[in-house]
Amino acid sequence: MNFLEMQQHVAQMIGDEDYVQFKLPQIKRYLNMGQKYVAGQLECVHTSISGSSLDNVTNRPGGVNLSDLFLRVHDVRVTSEGTLLFQIPWQNAFAAPIPNSIVDPGNPYAFYITPQMSTLGVYARRLEFYPAQPRVKSLAYIVNCIAYPADLVADVDVSPLPSFLHEAIALYALSRCKMQENDYEGAKFIMDMDVKERLLDAQFELGPSTSTQYGTITDVSSVSSPIFD
Repeated sequence: MNFLEMQQHVAQMIGDEDYVQFKLPQIKRYLNMGQKYVAGQLECVHTSISGSSLDNVTNRPGGVNLSDLFLRVHDVRVTSEGTLLFQIPWQNAFAAPIPNSIVDPGNPYAFYITPQMSTLGVYARRLEFYPAQPRVKSLAYIVNCIAYPADLVADVDVSPLPSFLHEAIALYALSRCKMQENDYEGAKFIMDMDVKERLLDAQFELGPSTSTQYGTITDVSSVSSPIFD
C-alpha cells in the first residue's frame, strides 16, 4: 500500500471515509507513528558505515560526518580498531575547548554524536570520539545503527518496511483513532490481538534481530511473507 491507500484503508476501518471525525493530517500522523512503532519493535531498518581515517574540520576534533539517516537513529554501536566503544552524552564533550593542535591520546574508548552543524559545507550530525582525536589521523571505525524510516509525506510514498507489515501500520493508526474516541478497550484489543500478533509472526519472517549481533546488517526491503501477502 502507498501512503494514500493506507489513509483510505484506515478511514474505511473506522467508518469515516469522508474524513469528518478524523481529519487527514491526523490519520497521516498516526500512520507515521505506526511506521516508527513497527520499525522500532522489529529493529529492521539497519545500516552500517566504516572508514579508516578521520576528517579534518576546523574547530572540531577528528570525526566523521554522518548521513541524514542519523537524524532518525534510536540505537548506535561504534567499533574502533576492533574495540566496541561506549556512548557518552554529546554535552559531556561537545562544549569542551578544542585546541588548534590535539596531541594524539591514543585510541578512543568512547564516542558521541553531535547535533547538526555545518562542517565541510554539509549540515549534518557528526561522530566524534573521546578522548578527542587529532583532526588528521588514521583510525579504523565501524558504525552500526538501527533507525526509524523517514516519514511518509506524498500520497505515492511507500513504506520501506516489507509489504506484509503495512497492515500492521494501518492497524496501529486505527488503534490511535479508537483512543481518540475514548474507546480504550477497543484500542488495546487492536494492539494486543492485531498489531502485536502480526509483529510476533513477522519476527519469524525477518529472522533473528541484529540487535544482538551488530556488524551483521540485514536488508529487509525485499522480504515477502506468505502469512500476510
